[in-house]
Amino acid sequence: MTKHYRTRLEFTWDDSQYQDGDFTPQKLEPVVTEWLAQHGFDPNTTHDFDATVDEPFSYGFTGMTSEQLIALLVHIASAFPDVHFYARGAGESFGDMWLREFHKGKTIFSAGPYQTGNQEIEKKRGWFDRLFR
Repeated sequence: MTKHYRTRLEFTWDDSQYQDGDFTPQKLEPVVTEWLAQHGFDPNTTHDFDATVDEPFSYGFTGMTSEQLIALLVHIASAFPDVHFYARGAGESFGDMWLREFHKGKTIFSAGPYQTGNQEIEKKRGWFDRLFR
């Protein structure tokens, strides 16, 4: 199921092996802007990364699916292979949660997004429900 709404993102990094000293959010801007333009997204989405660094898990990335946001993070990681990145995302849907870890420009850990789609999930009856059968 494709998600087209806002996503909360926590995005951090370890720059201890970064050749150019401290890695700052400003270094993300040209890489993010280029990717957004190539994929037809609103260029103002770049500001969502600023908000994510200042206020982790704030909502942003409106109009992007989880998969598209993850693809953007893969692009960022490949642009800065000396930086170790960690990302945790959660969409508005209960199961739309995911984790990614990038090292040397590659995904080294991946979990989710977990999505139940439109399928009905049978609710298990608890002890209280059984009293009234």
